[in-house]
Amino acid sequence: DAFGLAQLPVFRIVFTALNRLIHDDVVGARTEAQEAEEQLELSEVKLESAQQEIKRLNSSVVTIQAKYLLHEQEVAKNHDNQLKNLRDNYATEAKILRDAHLSEPP
Repeated sequence: DAFGLAQLPVFRIVFTALNRLIHDDVVGARTEAQEAEEQLELSEVKLESAQQEIKRLNSSVVTIQAKYLLHEQEVAKNHDNQLKNLRDNYATEAKILRDAHLSEPP
């Protein structure tokens, strides 16, 4: 040492203490960085899992929508058939009544 400071006991104590503090800070920073990286990896896994769940739910929604549309088409078809049957029944009834009325003597 050019200044002879290394020979002083106080300097050695302070220097050693500073080295320990720096070392502890570096180790602590590395540990925090490692923990942050692990948290990031965990978050990425959770994000991927959430994205897969969203895809699954979207697929379910599409399936439900398709089933609903098919059901609505079936209901509409049934209503159309019911209306047609009612029209046919009323037409038949009207024809019967008209024929009966025409066959009655005046």
